[in-house]
Amino acid sequence: KQWALRKSIHIMCSILLLAGLLVSFSRSAWLVGIFGIIMYFFHTYKKKSALFFTVLLLAAVGVVGWSLRAYVGDRFAITSSIEKRSITERFDAYNNAWTLFIHNKWWGQGVDNYTVALHQTNPSLPGFSLQPVHNIPLLLLVEIGIIGIIFCVVWIGGFVYQRGRRLTYFLSTLFVVSPLLFFDHYLWTLYSGLMLFAIVISFFWILNFRFFKNFSA
Repeated sequence: KQWALRKSIHIMCSILLLAGLLVSFSRSAWLVGIFGIIMYFFHTYKKKSALFFTVLLLAAVGVVGWSLRAYVGDRFAITSSIEKRSITERFDAYNNAWTLFIHNKWWGQGVDNYTVALHQTNPSLPGFSLQPVHNIPLLLLVEIGIIGIIFCVVWIGGFVYQRGRRLTYFLSTLFVVSPLLFFDHYLWTLYSGLMLFAIVISFFWILNFRFFKNFSA
């Protein structure tokens, strides 16, 4: 009886969270939700209850998405002036980031110095344009340079090599949040984003080792 209650609460909370992602009208958040469902199904597809849960989530998202289809469709259409402006600003940000990288490609501009360097390079830019590029790997490349990226790759590579197959859930988490890494910047530039990323990674790290502990028992 308690198990059924917990399961019902789990389903309701999951549907509400996915609905919240949908009404955020953020395309990167939508991709995170889709990737999350894919990873959940990948890790639990052998269970019939998991298949039912996945179908239920997709049906709930479909119902909410259909009821908001006019607004959801606008996020994929590139004909509106707002979307055209958004795309133009993203391309301009990528060009600015590449210019900053060329100026100091080996050692970088320094952590959290992106907007300062951008203002120094383009003093005529309006204040609202002085924001980090919406791509964390590119942002890191600009801020810490090639030398810093090499150190990061060596550290992460050694970490993965030592842990091996025990990183299943950890790597799955990186896959799920990858849209936020490549299409936004707040997981690196904002305190709330850093805390969110740390909590999610820590949660799935603990889940990962519990899984392998039970698996080997």
